[in-house]
Amino acid sequence: VELEGEEEKEFVMRAAIGDDQYLDQVYTFKNGKYDIGYKVRMNGLKEGIGKVTFYELKWKSHIPKTEYDIKNMRAKTGIVYKMGGDVDKIKPTDETKKEKLPSLVEWISYKSQFFSHIMIPSEPLRSATVTMKTPETEEVARVMDTKMILELPDKKELESEFIMYMGPNEYTTLVSYKQDLQKEMDLGYSILSWINKGTVYIFKFLERYIDNYGIIIIILAFMIRLLVLPFTFRSNVSMAKMRVVNQTPEIKAIDEKYKDDQQKAMMAKQNIYREMGVNMFGGCLPILLSYPFLFALFFFFPQSIELRQQSFLWATDLSTYDTFISWKGDIPIISNIFGNHLSLFTLLMAISTFIFTYFSQQSQPSTGANNQFRMIAYIMPVFLLVFLNSYSSGLSLYYLTSNILNITQTTLIRKV
Repeated sequence: VELEGEEEKEFVMRAAIGDDQYLDQVYTFKNGKYDIGYKVRMNGLKEGIGKVTFYELKWKSHIPKTEYDIKNMRAKTGIVYKMGGDVDKIKPTDETKKEKLPSLVEWISYKSQFFSHIMIPSEPLRSATVTMKTPETEEVARVMDTKMILELPDKKELESEFIMYMGPNEYTTLVSYKQDLQKEMDLGYSILSWINKGTVYIFKFLERYIDNYGIIIIILAFMIRLLVLPFTFRSNVSMAKMRVVNQTPEIKAIDEKYKDDQQKAMMAKQNIYREMGVNMFGGCLPILLSYPFLFALFFFFPQSIELRQQSFLWATDLSTYDTFISWKGDIPIISNIFGNHLSLFTLLMAISTFIFTYFSQQSQPSTGANNQFRMIAYIMPVFLLVFLNSYSSGLSLYYLTSNILNITQTTLIRKV
């Protein structure tokens, strides 16, 4: 059935018991909408069941595998609900979980990585029991089961009404329902959440003019680097001063005097740095300012439906990993670390992180504390390569672009 304009169509499934006794399930389809109206309509059934004041409505769904990587999909698939004004969930890490929702259930969502099926009753449910199971087959991500308890008033005709949302986990779309549906998306806490909400609207603005999300991600990285540029400039000025100060006779004398005690050497140097207006930790500021964006986008990219099935260069889907090299079978150690593939965007990101780390460490003074920090910094690219190899290639593209811009910025500033 094709709908036009504001047209709606009803589809009724009736179970007739007698001449004036029936149970209807009514579905109302709307043109261009993700939601479907759903009613349970009973007539004449109350008379035969006495003083019962509630009835059960069961809802079960097998969430099929719709994404390339079932492991990543399951990590973002679970049951979310709003009860008593608060949004909570059965964590995707719970393989099997049954939970009783005692009262005032405002909605229940079967949320997968990019899509949701949400039941929104017109009046809060009396109570509900939700169950989530992980099947052995990889063709099904989760099995969701809900038993909803609804009021059964003393009337001949009863009608329970719902909105069934069946659509994408797209932030602005979920916000439009004004039911806190957007809170089912894991955008991080506090400042991370606000950064991701801002990223959504930046994406929406840029996609009006650019139809390639790889380019949009690069522009996003450029915008964030531009935002921290004043702090990057100050940081490089501070590090340049430190390089000069470290060549003075006073600093060299301290290095010689306390060559066996780095702690005393650092304390002695601090006074000289302070007198000459040098902040020995000034180089850390841009990195610290970048961390909220890095962590926020770590939450955002793997569940951003905007990136789903969007290609860029060799990556066919920016919402999941790209495959540069793959292998079959189990390779000792390597398979345990990388699985059965190596992502090229992640590899390039790790290499660029190592180069930027080397580049930035050259201006830092050689002290015990800094040397320990350097060791950690050089291990980080390896950690990122392992950890992000099976993650969203869009996230690795963002990190790669950010590193390239960092290196370029630092080079140009040092030449000024």
